[in-house]
Amino acid sequence: MRVAMFVDAGNMFKAQQRMKWHLDYRKILQYLAKEKDLTGLFFFTGTPYFKDPKKVEQYRRYKRFLIHAGYTVVEKETKEFRDRDTGKRKRASNLDAEIVLYMMIYRERYDELVLLSGDTDFVPVLEYLRNNGKNITCVAEEPGALDLRNVSDRFVGLNDIRKEIEKLR
Repeated sequence: MRVAMFVDAGNMFKAQQRMKWHLDYRKILQYLAKEKDLTGLFFFTGTPYFKDPKKVEQYRRYKRFLIHAGYTVVEKETKEFRDRDTGKRKRASNLDAEIVLYMMIYRERYDELVLLSGDTDFVPVLEYLRNNGKNITCVAEEPGALDLRNVSDRFVGLNDIRKEIEKLR
C-alpha cells in the first residue's frame, strides 16, 4: 500500500509538552510506514523568530536531521503579534492551509494518508479523502481527538505507541 505522512509539527510539539516525553521522528517513520511503500513524507513547521539566533541555529540542525531522515520540510516564517485579549506579544505560524494543500496535491500518489495532528480543523478534508477511497490514519493525543477518531479508518494514540516512538536521551 502506498502511504504518505503529514506531520503538523506545531501540534505535535504541544502534545509533547503535555505528555512530558519527546517524539523520535525517525522511529515514527519506521513504525507507521513499516512494510508500506512510502510515497510522501512531509513535516510542516514554523521557523523560529529571526531575532533569536540560538533558536535559529538549533532549528537549522533539527531541519538537517529531518531532511537526512527523509522528510520534506515545509516551513513558514513565524510572525509576532499582540494578543487582543491580554496585550502580550505572541508568536505563531499556522500551516493548516499548507497541510491541506499538500494532502490534495499528492492525493494520487497515496492510498493511505497518515496525519500526525490532533487538530480537528482537518476533519473536512479527511472526510473528503476517505469518501474518495483513501484510507485515513490519524495519530494524536487521545483526549481531544474524538472528531479525528470518527473520520479515521485507524486512530493511533501517541501514548499507546510510546515505547516504539519515544526519543530516548
